[in-house]
Amino acid sequence: MGEKRWRRWMFLLTACMAAVISGGCRTADNSSAEAQGSSVTAEATPAEEQDATETPEPTEGSDATETPEPAEGSDTAAAPNPTEEPAATETPDPAVTLTSEPTPELTPAGEAAAAVDIKDYLESYEQLPELLGMERGEAWQFSGDDSYVKDGFALEWLDGYGIFSAKNESPSEVLLYGAGIGDPVSAAQEGLVQSGWVLYSDLGEQYTYIAVFNDQNFYLDISADADGCITDWYLNNWPEGEFVAEAYDGLRNQ
Repeated sequence: MGEKRWRRWMFLLTACMAAVISGGCRTADNSSAEAQGSSVTAEATPAEEQDATETPEPTEGSDATETPEPAEGSDTAAAPNPTEEPAATETPDPAVTLTSEPTPELTPAGEAAAAVDIKDYLESYEQLPELLGMERGEAWQFSGDDSYVKDGFALEWLDGYGIFSAKNESPSEVLLYGAGIGDPVSAAQEGLVQSGWVLYSDLGEQYTYIAVFNDQNFYLDISADADGCITDWYLNNWPEGEFVAEAYDGLRNQ
């Protein structure tokens, strides 16, 4: 019995050792196979990664389009940087006004801007005081209050009757058919004749003219010095006297 038991134990021990040896080989073989599989996997990985990084070509009919990059030196403008502030633009000062035209001088109230001609106011003489800036003066022709004077020119009318008298005895802003005090009588005579005045008398240094405008009689007396230059003149629209009436009747009958 003792010998059989010893043999049985020996058989079991041998079988266990064989099993251990056989299992260890399989483990080693499996480890080698796994190592080889890992190597294959490691070798396949670069190819797989390479395939993954390649951009697939678009299929026919695809909407995908490539955006070309602008060539160096092209006119394509670079996109603005949203962080950059726009350049400041100078705004002109509204208080500064540039002009090449000179500022006209204002004429003070009551002063004439230029000389006036009495021929333009034979029927609107009442405008002259304001136009010339005349002042009220003492009556010298009528007994009314409408008497005005400035420099050597005097004007007076009788309110309600439509008659006036005017005289100029020294240089002033009022002309007589383009001629002023000190100008030759001839400078005024041409304009007088062209306007319809008729020479009534010529005494050398005194000239009398008469005219009819809009059925109104006008009388003009011009005084001159030895050189034939105007020294003063007198004008009215109410001439009187029989001889004067006959002269005006003759003008109307022409």
